[in-house]
Amino acid sequence: MAQAPSRLSAVLYFDKQLKLNTSQVDQFNQQISHLKVLKTTLKPDSNKFINDQLTSILNADQYRSYITFYRQTRSTYLAKLDWGKLKKYGLAKGLDSMKVKNELYKYEFKKATELESLTASQSKEEIDALKKKVAKMRPAYLNKMDVYNTAFIWGQKNWQILKQFHLTQGLDSTRVTDELYHYELKKATELSSLGASQNKEQIDSTKAKLDRMRPSILQKMDLYKAGMIWTNKNWQLLKNFGLNKGVDSAIVNQQNLEYEVKKAITFKNIPNSEVPVIVKRPAILLQLDVSRNTKRKWELIQKYGLATGLDSIKIKQEIQNYEQKRVVTIEQYSISLSEKDALARNELEENKPQVLKDLDRAVQSAIKTEKF
Repeated sequence: MAQAPSRLSAVLYFDKQLKLNTSQVDQFNQQISHLKVLKTTLKPDSNKFINDQLTSILNADQYRSYITFYRQTRSTYLAKLDWGKLKKYGLAKGLDSMKVKNELYKYEFKKATELESLTASQSKEEIDALKKKVAKMRPAYLNKMDVYNTAFIWGQKNWQILKQFHLTQGLDSTRVTDELYHYELKKATELSSLGASQNKEQIDSTKAKLDRMRPSILQKMDLYKAGMIWTNKNWQLLKNFGLNKGVDSAIVNQQNLEYEVKKAITFKNIPNSEVPVIVKRPAILLQLDVSRNTKRKWELIQKYGLATGLDSIKIKQEIQNYEQKRVVTIEQYSISLSEKDALARNELEENKPQVLKDLDRAVQSAIKTEKF
């Protein structure tokens, strides 16, 4: 068998050995389909559902035979899989293959016997106790294999993420994936060595050590992952303000992502700089600021009772025009820090619309009132 069958479909795999009649075959086919539907709409107690079908459709002799056939077949498959992984990670050297395969079969058989008894109606304490019992049965070389397997999975996963961010161009895939695997292996080994340690100092020290060891390509990936979070948030805001219309989402998001990454790299390289470091923002993010500021200021004008008698459309447009100039002027000054741009910023502030000057006074008055 290429892979271990599910518990319900396995019944049909053993139909001849179990001597199923036509009605039983039809019933199992129906229940297999029914369970698939349940899983898409609900969160059924699969173990209970399967056990109910097995005990109601099979007679007592068939059920006992099925349990034996299924556990034997599944245990053989999983033991073979475990042995393959031990060989893959070089952990089978020096082991007696026949002895280990037999141990693996017995372990998988016993584990299946224990876990099949689980139901959602059991208490958390009962479930945890059973899982601990199964964990204690597990051969030590399988625990070691888990560390290697975790490292392999994370290495492959990180390589795929690097490809998604187009960070693999020009890289030797074999060399880099090998580097990722060995880093993840070291990390998994270090973390597993902590066990259930509650020593915060030891845990922090180990994590700091692993951070220092982290390959530069993964550090770059981390920046892109963090940048993507902000890129997605900004895209949602652009949609909220209708600024996504008529633009290519792929191009805009890529530009915004590159901006977020460049900004993160800049601040990472000079984290303690006393001089503000500004990375030029994409034009669409400046426009987003204009829209957000316009909305916020109009809401404040309403909040402080300054909107009475005003033409809302005209005032909003006036605020938007001012914000358009203000955002660009502040951006220019932040980058250049020149006296010329500072004067332009101050001049713009002095000549803001009267309604915004009134708003400033209302806000200041409210602050003073709160203080006293």
